[in-house]
Formats: sequence, structure tokens, C-alpha cells
Amino acid sequence: MDTGMATVIAAGVGALATVGATIYGVRARRRPKFDRLARRERDFLTGRWTGYWNVIHPLNRRKDYYTDFIEMTVAPDGRINGRGTNSDYGDYVFEGRAWHYALTIQYKAAADGDERVGVVLLEKDVMNQTMTGEWSQLAAGKIVIRGEVRWEKTNQR
Repeated sequence: MDTGMATVIAAGVGALATVGATIYGVRARRRPKFDRLARRERDFLTGRWTGYWNVIHPLNRRKDYYTDFIEMTVAPDGRINGRGTNSDYGDYVFEGRAWHYALTIQYKAAADGDERVGVVLLEKDVMNQTMTGEWSQLAAGKIVIRGEVRWEKTNQR
């Protein structure tokens, strides 16, 4: 093979590599980034919380208030899981994701046969050791209830 042909082949391979790297870079930027949470963020979230739930019943517009005790752990990649205890409705388990400014949580009643499931969206307020947000739950009979919630940190870890 002469040097002219080798130069053409090398240029072709280089061009293909450039195109491939460009396509990979564009696709990589489109993927959502799941950043690792800083240790101080994990420390803020991990531990015991007290949850204050404002419940709005859809049928009679009656408001109720409940208090839960919550235990939560957070992995370095932001995945969360835990358990809550409500003296009126029993225990529930949850999992979700912690972001730099918020938490997204899905929960399910822990008792067998209890089909209540729901979601919670919480905004973090690190300075005041609280999180506030909204929640929605689907219960048996396709009844949806919702309301506002505030979680307060009850220990440092």
C-alpha cells in the first residue's frame, strides 16, 4: 500500500471516529443526569422525620389532620426508601428519589390487603430543617384524596 492510499484510509477512519464521537456526545447530553447527592444532603434527609398531613376529602370537603413518624435512608445516588407510621391508618413503606431541591416519593400501605397507594412531592428547606409539598392517594373504590404535607426533622441523623 502506498503512502497516498494510507493517508486516505487514515483520514476516513478519523472522519468516522469524529462523527461517532459527535453522535455519542449529543445522545449523552439528552439522557437525564442522576447526580450523586453531596454527603451533607444525604445527612439532612437520612433519619427521623415527623409528618403533618392536611387531608382534603373529595366528597364532603372535610379537612382532617394527621401526624406520622417517618424513618428514611438515602443512598449516594439519591435513591430513598423508608417507612412511616400513622396511628390512625397504620404503617406504610415508601421509595423514591432525592434531587438537589426536592423529593419524589411513592408509597404503599404496609398491611396485606390494604390497597392504598400514593405519591408525594416535597420541596427541601435545609435552613429550617423542613420539607413541604403536596400528596395524592388512591384508595379502594377508586377514591382519590389529597392535601398538603410538611415534614420536620426530629433528629440530626
